[in-house]
Amino acid sequence: MLYRLLCDKAENSPDKVAIAGERRAVTFRQLLDETTSVARFLQDDLKLKAEEPLVIGVPGSPEFFALCYAAAAIGATAIPVSPSGKVPARIKELGGAVAVGQRDFLRTVEAAGIALKGAIVWDRAKGLHIPERSTPLRRRRLVRKEMVFAAPSSGTTGEPTLSFRSAELLTHSRGISPTGHEVASDDVMLCTRLFSPSTGLWPLIRGGKLVVREKFGRFALAEAVTKERVTVLYSNPFFLDLLASIPADDPADFSSLRLCISGGAPLPRAVFDRFYQRFGIRILQVYAGTQISPAISYSRPGSVPEAAGHVSGRFPMAVVDEKGRVLKPGKVGEIVVEVNRVKEKFFRSFLRQNPHCRGRYLYSGDLGKVDTEGNLYVVGRKGHWIKVGGFRVAPAEVEDVLRSHPKVREAVVFPLNPGGLKELVGALVVPADEITREELFRHCAERLEWFKCPQKIEFRETLPRNAAGKVIPYLFSSSRRPPEGSGP
Repeated sequence: MLYRLLCDKAENSPDKVAIAGERRAVTFRQLLDETTSVARFLQDDLKLKAEEPLVIGVPGSPEFFALCYAAAAIGATAIPVSPSGKVPARIKELGGAVAVGQRDFLRTVEAAGIALKGAIVWDRAKGLHIPERSTPLRRRRLVRKEMVFAAPSSGTTGEPTLSFRSAELLTHSRGISPTGHEVASDDVMLCTRLFSPSTGLWPLIRGGKLVVREKFGRFALAEAVTKERVTVLYSNPFFLDLLASIPADDPADFSSLRLCISGGAPLPRAVFDRFYQRFGIRILQVYAGTQISPAISYSRPGSVPEAAGHVSGRFPMAVVDEKGRVLKPGKVGEIVVEVNRVKEKFFRSFLRQNPHCRGRYLYSGDLGKVDTEGNLYVVGRKGHWIKVGGFRVAPAEVEDVLRSHPKVREAVVFPLNPGGLKELVGALVVPADEITREELFRHCAERLEWFKCPQKIEFRETLPRNAAGKVIPYLFSSSRRPPEGSGP
């Protein structure tokens, strides 16, 4: 189905640029030719079969997408992983795999104990090391039910997991975006979240142009927006905050940008404000997750910046307590999808098969709250409560308060003495300007209840992040040794 869509685009718009990478750009016809060549090699030479894993350790490039579409063409499962990140252990259970990447990456895959039936070397100079073929691709049948994509989680709890998508699901998902978030055929989209099939494939499925980069940095991203006249930017709060920090005298030109979408983590108000002040563009949010896929929620143009959507969206949502009772506005509980209220029969049926679906709800594992207008706010993961005495503290709420200080660039909150009787709130802060702990303690005390205030704060130059740009909280919470710097 996905391969057929690519064939249609190559036939109707053969000379239109599909992907603009760092080293080269390819048209839809060129992308189809490369995809077909890769699919033939995987099927005929390496004997990759339906739903066997294709482990892709290739950065954002035309080759990355040729590999994804090639897997879809033969029904294999494309599993993109960071070239320098963890390889999900779940891959070991899927049978013989083919791995693609630089030689160091291939050695990492073998060291992880994954049985390989073949490997393809990729490098910046040559791209994919495969022979050219002139024979046609022999497809068994229309690929529909096969799991052709496995989206890895970001691994913030230590071990990345996989969420599988069928070709049928990906094809249906192309029309999910609501008013205000559409990506049209004349759009140029820059996406830093290529591991998400519902975002990285958007422009290609709709016939638009996708801009990709092998490495991300604030000036490289800004240069790409300027050079390619990007109209849609899809990223996460970390990269958007980096862009907002670009000096005002930099020649970056964002005048072509009509839409900026943030996903992957809650958008702090401070990041929204900094980005708007720098570029005059309002960031819209999207809320999704591997646990509730393909359910998704979008903020509406002109809505509250911190809101990640509305409970009455295409996938109706609610916030419930541990007994499944809907909570009043302002109360923190678990975000759920109200499956019975999903109008489309295909999605409703798919969501009911999810192992996290119990009764009328699909449980997300995320904490959130709803305001009196029905706006949805994501607070954090359910298992990440910090228990201070008889109270529960959501780290994201404290982080938002810390980031709201004009002299704070970044902050991460974690438990001190995790699991103990005297569990407390701790924080690591990356300053944007000279600031003292006492200033931050006062700032929090004026805005938070006493049990939510950090008792210890440590300053750092940077925070450790995974390949998706998310802070890795387990590096802090797993340690019982609190950071230096005590509260008042």
